Amino acid sequence: MFVIVVASNSEPLFHLFRFLVCVNSTIGRALKSVVQGILLTSEAKKLHLMNLLLYMPLVTMLILLPFTLYIEGNVLALTIEKARGYLFMVFLLLGYHDL
Repeated sequence: MFVIVVASNSEPLFHLFRFLVCVNSTIGRALKSVVQGILLTSEAKKLHLMNLLLYMPLVTMLILLPFTLYIEGNVLALTIEKARGYLFMVFLLLGYHDL
């Protein structure tokens, strides 16, 4: 990792924080794959793939929603304000939620 930072340090668009976020994202994805593999092959708690896909989005939402609301700032109030003016937007959001 240090070699990549040194090699990219002269790049004008290089940002260490963004690089660390990408590395953490890759590590998180690998960890998710390992946990999925353990859950799908464990004899004690054998999960079916569809059950795993049923529970994972809820856990992901519970983890990411607070961070998203913090980072985006006033996005929840803006969404409610837009929804009052455009009821079709509410329909689209609910429709996308079902996908």
